Amino acid sequence: MNMENDRAYDDFDWAGLESAAVEHILRAVRQVRQGHAAERMYGAIVHEFYGDGTQVSWPLVSIGTDESLARVVEGYRQKHPGQDWDWSGMLRWSGSDLEYIVEAGDVEKGWARSLQEYAARQPEAAWFDVYNRFLRSFPSAVRHADALLRAAGEVDEDFIAVAMDEEGTLVPLSVSRSVLHAHFPDHLCETMPEDPPLN
Repeated sequence: MNMENDRAYDDFDWAGLESAAVEHILRAVRQVRQGHAAERMYGAIVHEFYGDGTQVSWPLVSIGTDESLARVVEGYRQKHPGQDWDWSGMLRWSGSDLEYIVEAGDVEKGWARSLQEYAARQPEAAWFDVYNRFLRSFPSAVRHADALLRAAGEVDEDFIAVAMDEEGTLVPLSVSRSVLHAHFPDHLCETMPEDPPLN
């Protein structure tokens, strides 16, 4: 979506929505840390975005730990004996397959309803412009959440927070180019800066 469209919808509280997304990520990380303190977290994945031209749903946040991933991988190996696949690589960033999935709470669901109502008041052709701006709030949110978690010493240095929509367009907006090279090479974009600025 271009900058002209961004300015066209600046009467919605996008900053408030982004803050809610940051808090959802922080809540998910802290919930897993509290409940599974012995496990090593490697990442947070914001996923399962939905918008169909009428309805908007707030995404899920999955937290990956080395230990829970190993259990998920073992489960897939048992279901598919003889398949010599890189299950760990395939499942590591598959939020819907991970054990620790934190759903939206009342606050996040309220923001989704507010956005849905706001989009419904726009011209019909503009609905997906509003929804796309909603999507693009999440890469900024994961970068802010990541920075807060690091500053507080709540995650390891190699922890990665990422937003993953179905098309994969949010991944390169979520992380640095070096992280893309190492973990998400399929999402590399030549025009992406080395480190997206926090805004």
